[in-house]
Amino acid sequence: MTTSTFPRNKFAERLAYWRRYKVYKSRKELAEVAGISEDLIASLEQGRLTNPTLKTLVGLARSLEMSLAELVEAAAPWCK
Repeated sequence: MTTSTFPRNKFAERLAYWRRYKVYKSRKELAEVAGISEDLIASLEQGRLTNPTLKTLVGLARSLEMSLAELVEAAAPWCK
């Protein structure tokens, strides 16, 4: 299975928003719960990494208390 490449601004901005305002205050907190590195979250939020793996997306969705479908749809609204 391949992963999609999200538009830099959409996914990066929304991930940073969800982390800060919905659940966690720091990248470190989210990283610990998601089971991924703090550097990976920083790369995603800054738009330096635009093709996260399925494992990363699942960990983020679980940690942000949303389904994988919600995470992907919100990050890629053209998929509707």
